[in-house]
Amino acid sequence: MIFAVMLINRTQNLTYMKKLLILSALLLFSLACQKKEPYSDFNAIKDGTKWFSDYSWATFSKLNKGIIIVGNKKIPGNEEKIYLSFKISNILETNTVKHFISERSIITGGDVASDQYNINTTANNLIQIISLDTVMKHISGKFSVKLFREPDKYMNFTNGEFNLDYKEEISSNSK
Repeated sequence: MIFAVMLINRTQNLTYMKKLLILSALLLFSLACQKKEPYSDFNAIKDGTKWFSDYSWATFSKLNKGIIIVGNKKIPGNEEKIYLSFKISNILETNTVKHFISERSIITGGDVASDQYNINTTANNLIQIISLDTVMKHISGKFSVKLFREPDKYMNFTNGEFNLDYKEEISSNSK
């Protein structure tokens, strides 16, 4: 009798362990299958579609107080480059920048620009510097820019964000 009870308990424990193992495996599988947004330190909504930079960088020129921020996205055989360039009067203040240069181009073969769009100066373009750390050399902010190409082709980058370390240059970094 005691042997039969021990056998039943052991069978119940094995069944319980199997169920626990199966549930654990299902939980791990479901967590692994969840789609996560890719992280990018430079991203935006490009004409209604999420756009993530594969690599990006920023520079600050001490000479002319100019900041350049660039985001690159690899596309088959090429790369798409977004370029933001502006001057900041006092680097220690966070600012909203409304007058800046921006362009987007496709780079082929590493150095040939094509399909280029330039800033539409009549649009409500904006760069907002949220944080600028001159000790750690880090800049973060948001941007919105409308670009155009003749004749009457437009491209919008909205809800843009950047969060980058920057290199400091003594010379001018103007384009």
